[in-house]
Amino acid sequence: MIVDQLDAKELWAPYLRYTPLGHDATDEALAAFVNAAIAKSDSRFCDMCPTEQNFVSVEGIVPQDIISSLREEKRKLRGKLKLRQEEKRKLREEKRKLREERREFRNELNRLREEHATYIRLKHTVKSFLKLEFCKKTD
Repeated sequence: MIVDQLDAKELWAPYLRYTPLGHDATDEALAAFVNAAIAKSDSRFCDMCPTEQNFVSVEGIVPQDIISSLREEKRKLRGKLKLRQEEKRKLREEKRKLREERREFRNELNRLREEHATYIRLKHTVKSFLKLEFCKKTD
């Protein structure tokens, strides 16, 4: 365990003894925990956060090959992320083009419907005219 390899184990003792409430703690258990800490003036759960960022070097604790493999994995994941972002951009562009084609198709369809309606009206007008002319000739 990493904690066994730390030089200043005694500095870590309060942190290692700390047992937080579980995610399934009831409201009563949470209230009792906080009230007990306040009654004892025990602020150990608040004191665990440093007032300033203090980065701990992992050299000597975590083997270099693990660090290298993690960095390589991070590089690969960033590459995959860039590819996915590019694919997403291409899909958005393709979607935009399809919407434009659909809009043009609808416009053409509406134009053809209007043209067809005009043709039908003209056809009825011609039929009516021919019937009228035929009636005049027979009289």
